[in-house]
Amino acid sequence: MATLEELQRYYTYGEGGWQHKATPYLDKAVVKELLRIGGVDAYGDPLWRFCWGGVVTVRHDPKSPTPEAILGPREGVRTTYGRVTPRHLHGRIARPRRWLYLDRKGRAREVKRPDAAPKGKRVWREDEFLEFGKLRWYVERKLTPEQLVEVGARAEDDPDIPANGDYFALLTVETDEGLYFEPTRAYLDAIRKHIHEEENESLVDLLLQARARDELREHNEKAQEWDEVMTLVEDILTNPDRETEVIRPRALPPRPVFTGDILR
Repeated sequence: MATLEELQRYYTYGEGGWQHKATPYLDKAVVKELLRIGGVDAYGDPLWRFCWGGVVTVRHDPKSPTPEAILGPREGVRTTYGRVTPRHLHGRIARPRRWLYLDRKGRAREVKRPDAAPKGKRVWREDEFLEFGKLRWYVERKLTPEQLVEVGARAEDDPDIPANGDYFALLTVETDEGLYFEPTRAYLDAIRKHIHEEENESLVDLLLQARARDELREHNEKAQEWDEVMTLVEDILTNPDRETEVIRPRALPPRPVFTGDILR
């Protein structure tokens, strides 16, 4: 069995680019206990659930609303304005799907590599387009359509809001350092706290507070990324003759900016 440190190294998108990560194992006893303490709604759906964010949608046409494939559990995607996307989107990339050339009869032939085509043939590439989610577990709460609109999780004119409601992320399961972690009974205690707070405070107010915490966390992540890039640039400028290999970022991330909504 892998150690937590090994899992944390695995469940991250490294500098080498995107790679699909297998859905991690979730203790069934923890899932069963969450169902017991959270209960179900009028439709028989769990009011609380754990959702894996690292789901991937694969398209051959980036404008297609429906992907050719979904890698990961189906509950990790949602449909908004007709388009299926990961619930907890992290990024988008395009990568080669296949290489083609025309044979003597004008028919497209596929090869595994561009240099595998007959000499003198023009080779072109067709891509596939991926949208991939964050490699974290989330604690989600089932909301009614009206609540989803009120907390800003869905637009009022979205035709794809499920009639029986949908889920909204309240907690991100990770360490204090922002690393991968797995749901444990400690997170069940946090959920019990939220259930108790719902008895004494507006559910919508609690959800807005959760949204503000997520926005602040994302701001801090961008700020840290910016600081790391600027430290690298400063190091290059002050030590131009150093012999260490420098990994240059593809592009500077946008400078983080506070907005009034973050601390609302």
